[in-house]
Amino acid sequence: SAVYGHYQAPTIRIDLDGVVKYVFRCKKSPSIEVVRVRHDESTSNLNRHVQRCTPPVDPAQVRAMVKYAHGITYDPTVHRVKAVFWIVRRRRPYAIIDDPELREIFLDLNPEAIQMTRSTVSRDVQEIH
Repeated sequence: SAVYGHYQAPTIRIDLDGVVKYVFRCKKSPSIEVVRVRHDESTSNLNRHVQRCTPPVDPAQVRAMVKYAHGITYDPTVHRVKAVFWIVRRRRPYAIIDDPELREIFLDLNPEAIQMTRSTVSRDVQEIH
């Protein structure tokens, strides 16, 4: 079973009454031991520890890693410059950047996208031109 990879090689412990037990020591937290008697072939107690020991996966982090693995990069400065160029070239009002649907589109494309305001656009236009 793949669960054994979470543990160091088991050691054998024999109790005073002669019961042979295998002691599995966690690789991440060596102070934690999971004990199993020799005749027990189930891995449920080992799996239970692995589930508690391994933190749950954060979906946002998974999406970020997938995007990074596929070569998608995000630069907030480039995002701001492109937004300003779009607004100026197409003669859009600065307030368009405050549009909730547009913000939602930006966040759908990249959850880390910066949230600009009409004031930011105004300052950026003055700085660029």
